[in-house]
Order: sequence, then structure tokens, then C-alpha cells
Amino acid sequence: MELKISAAKAKQGFENVLNRVASGGDEYVIERGGRAVAALVPVERLKQVRKAARLRLLEILKRNQEANRFAAPTETERLVNEAVAHARASRRDS
Repeated sequence: MELKISAAKAKQGFENVLNRVASGGDEYVIERGGRAVAALVPVERLKQVRKAARLRLLEILKRNQEANRFAAPTETERLVNEAVAHARASRRDS
């Protein structure tokens, strides 16, 4: 179950929140000033999300490789580096 909680309330009841996540599988969206700033989720859920993201990326890369099989290796490397830079910038901005 996804629940919303303010950062102040999460801090006050951290042990309880952590126990609910660890044992009950609850997921918390932590808000500050009414804006979502973090999430507290079970480790298994995090692993699932990361695995799904990796599989999706590999799928995209495979399609890209097939579509650009005649491209020069340096062009492919440039595109990959550009995608990595974009992903890192997106992570910093969010």
C-alpha cells in the first residue's frame, strides 16, 4: 500500500514507518511542503524496479543496435555516451 507522509511525521515515527515497510510491504512517499521528495519502499521492490529498468534499457539498446547496424562504432559510442550523460543529468535534476 502506498502512503503519503510528511517529512516531519516520518522523522517522528521513523521506527514505526520502517517496520511497516520492512514487515508489511507498505510504501511511503515522503513529502516536504506538499511536494514528494523521497520514497521509502521495501528492498525487494527497489530491486524489481532496478531490474525492470535494466531490462528495458537492454531492449532499447538491442533495437537501436539492429536499426543502426551499419553505423560506425564511434557513432554508436557517441550515442551511448550521450544517453548516459542525459540519464545522469535527469537523476540529478529530479
